[in-house]
Formats: sequence, C-alpha cells, structure tokens
Amino acid sequence: MSSILEKVLASAWTDLFNDRTLERGRDYARQKRIVLEDSSPQIIRTACRGSGLEIYTQTLLFKDPDRYKNYLTCKCTCPVRNDCKHCVAALLFLKDPQNRPLLQAALSSHQRETEQHVEQQIAQKPRLPERLIDDLQPRPRLILASIEFSAYEPRNGRMQRHIQHRAALAFAYGKHYAVGTTNVSILVSSLGSDLVNQKSDIIEHTETETLRIRRQGEKERQLRQELADLGFKVATRQSKALPDSAGDMYELPNDKAWLHFVLDDLPRLREQGWEIEIQEEFGFDVTPVDDWYAVIDEETERDWFDLELGIIVNGERLSLLPILINLIRSHPELMSPSAVAKRGDEEQLLVQLNHFTQSGGSPVQIAL
Repeated sequence: MSSILEKVLASAWTDLFNDRTLERGRDYARQKRIVLEDSSPQIIRTACRGSGLEIYTQTLLFKDPDRYKNYLTCKCTCPVRNDCKHCVAALLFLKDPQNRPLLQAALSSHQRETEQHVEQQIAQKPRLPERLIDDLQPRPRLILASIEFSAYEPRNGRMQRHIQHRAALAFAYGKHYAVGTTNVSILVSSLGSDLVNQKSDIIEHTETETLRIRRQGEKERQLRQELADLGFKVATRQSKALPDSAGDMYELPNDKAWLHFVLDDLPRLREQGWEIEIQEEFGFDVTPVDDWYAVIDEETERDWFDLELGIIVNGERLSLLPILINLIRSHPELMSPSAVAKRGDEEQLLVQLNHFTQSGGSPVQIAL
C-alpha cells in the first residue's frame, strides 16, 4: 500500500464527515456494498450499491497529510455528490485489514502497468544527436520570503512568536534553474520529466536534438561570494519560509542587516541583472518614500505657528505625527533610553502604515 494512502487512512479523516453520514457509511461497509474498481497510489475508485438497485461510483483523491491541509477529496455520483455515506463506506473498505491483499494486488498491478508504459515510451523514442552548450552564462535569481510561527520557549514555559527570513539562490540557464554546487545539482524546470540531472550538466530533450548545457561553476562561485560579501551565510536550520526547490537557502544575522540589505544592496543587485522575487509575506518588503514635505501655517493674531511634517507615499501625503504616535504605542521599547542609545544616527526603523495595503492585502511598510 502506498505511504500516502496509509497516512490518510491513519489520520482523523472521520472528522470530515458528520455523525449521521458516518453511521450510515458504517452500515454500508458492514453490509459489504463496496467493490474496488480502480486504484493508483493517490486515486482510488470504488462502486457502492445504494439503498435501492442503484450503483454509485466513488472517486477518492489522496494527498500527503503532512504537507496539505485538504489531504482527502471524496466525490460520488450519488445525488449528494461529495462527502457522502458511500464515500465513508469506501474509506472503511480500504481500511479493513481483510481487504489489504486485494488493494495491494491492485496497486502492484497499476505500478507494473506504469513501468511497462514508461519502458515502451523509452524504447520507441529514437536516439537524438547531442549538442553541447558551454558558453551560456548563469543569471542569478534570489527569492525573498518570511514565515511567522510559534515555538515553545523553555526559559519561560510559554509559546514564543518567531519570524524567519530566507533568501533562496538559484541560477538561470535559459529557462532552466539550477541550484546546489556544480558537483551535485537539483534542477527545476517546467519541462518536468524531460529534464535530467547529470552531475553539473543540464540535459534538455527537444524534438530534434538533445541539448547538454554546461554549468559555469566558477561564475556561480563568484555570485555566491557576492552574497557572502553582503553578510549572507548558508542557512543551517530548516525553515518553511521557502521550499527546498527554490534554491540554496541563505540568511542574515538580524533584522537590522535585512533592512540594510533591502534598502541599500538589493537595488544594486537589480541593476547588475539579478532576478529578484519578493514573496507577499516577506517581512522587509519596503515601499519607498517618494518625498518629504513641510507645511507652516502662520497667523498674524498669534505668536506661534503650526508646523506639519510628513511624507509622500504612493502619491499620497501622510503626516508623520499619527504615524509616530502609533509606532510609540505599539512598540514602546523602541523609545526607551537604552534602545535609543544603541541605535545609530543613520539607522532606520521599519514602520507599518496599517491603513495602506498592498495588492496582496498586507500593510504597506516604509523605512524612516
């Protein structure tokens, strides 16, 4: 039995159904109304005899519960259409140890058919001439992302909020992205199975030829060193901010370093031709301040004047006073004497403008 199917059957899948549906499904399972029609590691079809003479077909789709929240999809040809008593009976049929040999035999048969089909495809495919491309230069791609999570803190016995930031580095060779060193490469491409890992070369099959694209190891090393010179180090701790396929994971030592990188170094990398992708949840996605303004209102009848100091963001004028008041109220620790003493004169603060949102719905952030 496939590991994904075993995980789903061992999970709390009964929580997806109401009590009445579960009870009626158990009755159907006890009455042995289910017949296995077709099976593969992630899709199984069964047939169930209804309350009359009707025969309904159930289609069950499985995903890894460790990776997906919606790991089970149950469809049926009955009037209810999905998550019905027939689907419950089908799941109980699959879980019944007495039906394990039948299910295992069906899955093994499907695997043999798949392997035979692949072998036939390989045998029918003629050998194509090979062409070496050894002058294609890599274009670095950097993906920036963050993830917020809670973890138990033994020192105070409480759950502590944490935010991890990651930068994933990959190298584009045409439409292919290569990660890892040139000795062991992991390749990500829309071509899927047509892309073959072979040491430091990228293999691409076209209709007329096989292309062998040679990775430029020394150039990739120089680009990695450029990141290291900016303060990046290889991330040694696992993080769910980005999947491993995004590239080699890097991190900076603290928030100050991240903000400095985004404001000062990132524009220069873009100018040098780096491909930059910033995920919506990235914690340092900063909107630039277009300009500053000051308004002085003098009245002859008074011995004082009103002064408004503000900024212009996305073409809109924003007074600094309410922004600073909100910052002090939400983060009073930033204004403590010790915090002010530690902060350099040129050091900037990341400030959220909560009444402004980006296209993804997250608040606009600026640096002051």
